[in-house]
Amino acid sequence: MSGPNYNRDILPLEQAGKSDGEIAAYLSGLCNRPLACGTIVTLCSSSGAVVRDLDTELLGGPLWAALKASPDPLAAWFMRHVWMDRRDQITLDGTPSDVPGVNSFDVVVGFASLAAQIGAAAPEFEQLRQAFVSAAGGLRFPGGIDAAGVDALRQQAIADAAQALLDNRLINAKALFSERMTSDGDAAAVWSQAWTDAGVA
Repeated sequence: MSGPNYNRDILPLEQAGKSDGEIAAYLSGLCNRPLACGTIVTLCSSSGAVVRDLDTELLGGPLWAALKASPDPLAAWFMRHVWMDRRDQITLDGTPSDVPGVNSFDVVVGFASLAAQIGAAAPEFEQLRQAFVSAAGGLRFPGGIDAAGVDALRQQAIADAAQALLDNRLINAKALFSERMTSDGDAAAVWSQAWTDAGVA
């Protein structure tokens, strides 16, 4: 898939009251499929980022410690969702969340924000973040988009709609001219009236 489409990807979020910045964050974090929590556990365990002590059953590891120390409430949600509640997946593709009361928009934006924080903390965490994205089918829009890009797509959509309306009116004007013009008629006058009636003038 190429970049975001205004009518398909942006307009519904705009109508839901989201700001350009919020829309940009969502589209930039959107993936192609949900991320299975089992995959997260496997990736974290195999890398040693989060491990379970076989004797005590307690979880530990550098990523677990970083998540516990994070003041971001998303970190606690992530830990509980994946390791405590053992949910099936994180809906990074925008499909409805399997958690009652959790909005899929917030899931995508929140996970992208938390993953960026984790990735910035250490190189090995960045590799893990990339593995999460890959396991979710990759980013839907790999190039991402910012708020200015969202507005640019909106302005282009407005311009395209205006051009389409003008083109349609020109077609109607030509049809009216052909219908009204007679062999002895005043072509200029008929054409002018056709333009007016079609809404071109």
